[in-house]
Order: sequence, then C-alpha cells, then structure tokens
Amino acid sequence: MESILREIESNTNMEQNVSLFKGFTKEEKKKFLAHLKELKNEAAGIFLNKIYVNEEDKEIQKLIKKLLFRLKTIGVTIQEPHITGEPVLRVIEEQKEYRGFMTNYDGEGTRLICASFELKKKTFLFVDAITHFSDGLIELASAEVRRNDVEEILDDYRRKTNRNILFVEISPRYASFLIEESAALSGRYTEELKFFKAFSSHIRHTIQRPDDIYTINISESITPLPIEQLLSHDLFTPFFLSWTGMDEDKKTYQSAGAETLILPSYMVEEKKDALLRTLMEKEELKEKTHYTKRMFEDYAYIFYMLHDLAAYRGSIEMVKQKNHINDALLFFIKKSLDRPEEEQEQGIIVNPYDQIHR
Repeated sequence: MESILREIESNTNMEQNVSLFKGFTKEEKKKFLAHLKELKNEAAGIFLNKIYVNEEDKEIQKLIKKLLFRLKTIGVTIQEPHITGEPVLRVIEEQKEYRGFMTNYDGEGTRLICASFELKKKTFLFVDAITHFSDGLIELASAEVRRNDVEEILDDYRRKTNRNILFVEISPRYASFLIEESAALSGRYTEELKFFKAFSSHIRHTIQRPDDIYTINISESITPLPIEQLLSHDLFTPFFLSWTGMDEDKKTYQSAGAETLILPSYMVEEKKDALLRTLMEKEELKEKTHYTKRMFEDYAYIFYMLHDLAAYRGSIEMVKQKNHINDALLFFIKKSLDRPEEEQEQGIIVNPYDQIHR
C-alpha cells in the first residue's frame, strides 16, 4: 500500500493505480482512502478525481468528495469531479474480473492454488496448480471456461474442504505469484507459464508479493497469538514434513531410551531432543527453514482473510525472528517423527486435471 501511495504522490503509474482501486472491495477502498488523506498535493487530487468518475458506491463517493474538499481547504488546486458518459462506458467495457484462491498444506505437503482471468464477457481462463511445500510446482492445468464452469469448479473445491483444509479467496495477483514462485522452484511448466503471465503480469493489488503481507494495516491493540497456540492452530494440523532417510531417523528417534528399562522419562525426552537437534543439522532440513518462513507468510495472509487477526499478527512476529522459525521447524520435525503409521494417508488435494471441464 505504501508503494502505491508514493506513486500517487509523485504522479506516476496513475492509470494503473486507478484500475487497482477499482478492483478493491468496499472495505479495502475505505481503508485505502483513510491512508490517502495523508497526501496533500495536486497529484492526490488528480487521483481522487479519476477514481470518483468510476465509483458507483454512494458512500465511497462521499468519502472521495470529502478528501477533495479537504485538499481545497489547504490551498491545493483541485478540478471539480466531472462525470461524462463516454469515459464511464469505456471503463465498464475494459473492466475485467480476476480472482485467486489457495488452500493450506495437506498431510503430503501439497496445496492448491487457483486463479481465474476474464478473457471476454462470461469467458474465463481458469488456472489451477498443485504445489509442494519444498519441491515447488507439481501439476498445472488451464482451460478456457464459461462463468458457470468457474463457479462449479470453485463450489466443488469448497465441498472437498473441511475444518483443517480451507479454500480461501486471496488476491489474484498473489495467487499468480505463488504459481510463478513454485514453477521457478521446480523448473517445471516454464513454457505454459509464459501464456499465463500474459494475463497476470498487469494485475495490480495491495497484496502482490510476500513483503506486502507485512504491511497490512490492523489495529495496534491486536495481541499476537503465542507461538505454542499458533503451532497448534487447525490450519497447521494436517501439515507434516518428509525428507530423505526419514524412515531410519524415525526408528532411531522412537527407540531412544529403549536400550534400558530404568532410564527416567525426562532422560528419554532429553535424548530425543538431542536427536532432533542433530537432525536439524542435515542440509536437506536446513533448507526447509526458508520454506517454513514462506509458509508462515502465506498463512499470515490466510489468517487475515479469515479475520483471525491475532493469528495473523502471531505469524508475522514469528517470521521476523529466525530463532522462532527454527523452533517451528523443530516442532514440525518432531511432529512428523511422532506421527503414527496408520495416520499417514494420501494428500486430500485432488488432481486439477480432474476438475477442469474441457
């Protein structure tokens, strides 16, 4: 959001930011205008006039006019908002609908990312991808579908979710970023993504990259959820790690203390903790520190979209400190080693090729 305000203040990328504002929800528009009142130059007035022309909501119109009046009272030269038929019609013609969705990770470390891009009236490019926690993009599918097909696919995904696997609407630009990021990690579907990027690259939104998640504006009074409660949140329940040699590590871990019948339980736990610390030194598990941080950034966004602001702030506080990320990774390693064999099952995320109606 701060970068957009700086562009408005310097009168750069004005039309792109006007288009971005059009795509905001009503609440997002109100929050954005609350920040915009800090700008006190002519460029701010130009931006306000441009968004007023395209705005249909009466309450938002009043807020815009109030800001314009405020600028005039401090001596900024302001043109009166003027609505003409032709620009409004042109805006309606050019306005496109974009949507994005993601799930949290399932028991196999996979998740679903979806995005839809309006090509023409009632016709959309629907893209969905299965990505892995540390391996990147696994499957990618796309198809040109009608609006009712999009809704049918989305409804089908919603029906397949439960209290632990959530299908959450997010910024379409961020959904695009996640697919592109995972493709770069896996090195797969590079040619297919060239076509996809043609639709996603021009989309503007307040949340476009992970850095934007840190700047979401919430009340200072919100207390971050403590780490222990955050890690036991339902969103993390399905998630388990896997790594090379895990089966042998699991046998060693679970047999700790079995060599003697008189070893006190606290000493058994000490031996297990020492083994966990040793495992953390494995290069493959060290590399998962980065992916753990990225998971918490993405989940912070999910928490925000679910209006769980304490969990959002807790996640942000988590990723700001490396030792907390290490503690979280250690928690997931232990959880994965403690996982009973009978609980291991296939991931619930379905193949996207089965969902798109060709």
